[in-house]
Amino acid sequence: MKKFFNEAKGHMMTGIGYMLPLIIGASLVVAIPLIIALCTGVQSLDPYAKATGFYHTLWQIQQVGWAGIGLVNTVLAGFIAYSIAEKPAIGAGLIGGAIASNYQEGFLGAVNSAKENCGNPQKSFLL
Repeated sequence: MKKFFNEAKGHMMTGIGYMLPLIIGASLVVAIPLIIALCTGVQSLDPYAKATGFYHTLWQIQQVGWAGIGLVNTVLAGFIAYSIAEKPAIGAGLIGGAIASNYQEGFLGAVNSAKENCGNPQKSFLL
């Protein structure tokens, strides 16, 4: 049983390790335009979604960051699958993670899709 949990922990940590740079980078892309706007006295960029000009550009940059944050479950599932079954499982894991995100299944849906799509049921760590 201890071996099972150690393997599961290793697969999860691999997925999280690949996911962290995405979270950090996307969060910075969300935060920097907001900090610039706050320095100019604007508290929210949402009113500038339909406008033009500098604040609209900041809003667009912020939306790119939110799109990156939206990929978190997809990347997590892809690299958990990679940890379980190496390179052939990356595509299936990414697709499974995208489906999990589409259906609002969240973190557990991404983990489950990685397990289901890993391509090697003998190495799977979840039932």
